[in-house]
Amino acid sequence: MTASPMRTNNDLGPTLRRIRHEQGMTQAALSEATGIQVPYISKVENGLEAPSFPKLSALAEALGADLESLLVTAGRCVHCGSYPARVEGADDGPVE
Repeated sequence: MTASPMRTNNDLGPTLRRIRHEQGMTQAALSEATGIQVPYISKVENGLEAPSFPKLSALAEALGADLESLLVTAGRCVHCGSYPARVEGADDGPVE
């Protein structure tokens, strides 16, 4: 039995796919523009991979997308591109 792939918990993949479609670009054309392989782009768009900051930057540039907006969509820090630290048990509620 093979393990099912773990899905990422954000809207980045669908957002990238939507922008790519709006640009009339195929995954092959995006691959050519970025040097990122088509299977990897497919995994990102399907939420099976979370791209590194350099890859996300390359995808944004090729799509003419705003990198900061994509970082927010991916749940990443807009200043450094890293994922914020999560504290187990944190409720994400307001700090009093």
